[in-house]
Amino acid sequence: MEPVDQNRNGYISLWKHSGPTSFDMVARIRKLSGIKKVGHGGTLDPNAEGILPILLGQGTRMNGMFDNYAKRYEATILLGTTTNTLDIDGEILSQTDPSDIDIDKIKNNLLQFKGEIEQKPPMFSAVKYNGQRLYNLARQGITVERKSRKVMVYDIWINKLKSPLAEISIICGKGTYIRSICDELGTLLGIGATLHSLRRTEYGPFNQHSSQTIDQLERDFESKTYATIYPLSYLFNNWRRVILTESQQQRVSNGMTIEISDKDIIPATDKITGPIPTTPPDNQISALRPEGELAAILTRKTNNHWHPSKVIPQ
Repeated sequence: MEPVDQNRNGYISLWKHSGPTSFDMVARIRKLSGIKKVGHGGTLDPNAEGILPILLGQGTRMNGMFDNYAKRYEATILLGTTTNTLDIDGEILSQTDPSDIDIDKIKNNLLQFKGEIEQKPPMFSAVKYNGQRLYNLARQGITVERKSRKVMVYDIWINKLKSPLAEISIICGKGTYIRSICDELGTLLGIGATLHSLRRTEYGPFNQHSSQTIDQLERDFESKTYATIYPLSYLFNNWRRVILTESQQQRVSNGMTIEISDKDIIPATDKITGPIPTTPPDNQISALRPEGELAAILTRKTNNHWHPSKVIPQ
């Protein structure tokens, strides 16, 4: 990948180790890079490890794009134990002998989680209730009613059972609580269960192989090597695109509609091979400056008229 300039707009595929929060990682990269605007896509719990997309500069404006991508998790479940946090960091509520549970029983019950399902956010979560985080209420011993949310589980299967631990893989969409799936699986099995450990190994176009640890990134920033930063256009490699003329670029930068003939739209050549490849929208294209940088996302207004729905300042 070509090094980027000092503007450093784009994305980093960070491999977060268990322990620090997602916000901790953002703060550290902000300090290392000297970039004021740093964010992340898809929060990882402190005890989870795996891919945490880091958004730099104008990349922070693409946060919503990450909602379109599926994620793959590798979860280890502790059978026969329940906790108040739905993971092993919590207070143990019950313990049961899980030795009678075989792999086929787990496999059959996992089928109930495939497809669109409804989940209530756990009490130990960052969801807000009347302005307060649920985990703050939970620490005070307060339980409140939470609204169920629809989430998508594209696939789920068991890889290994060595009682009391079961290893499963999950491919899911945004907002899915893996802890809740583990807890509900334990209920279905009649013995209880809690999340033992969790790894996010794929997230849209990012995978473990393409990710960097915070120590690796620190060395890169110290040596002013920015090859680990993906350009803004990376998320749109599987979109149709157009190369703007100077006059079109000027109009787009001012938020004005431009006319583009279908023959000037370049078909997508790349495919983002994530766990569930996303389908580019028919009514949107990416608009690039002559040098190849992302200038805007254009939405079709009528026929050959396209309006900038998101503009990237130069």
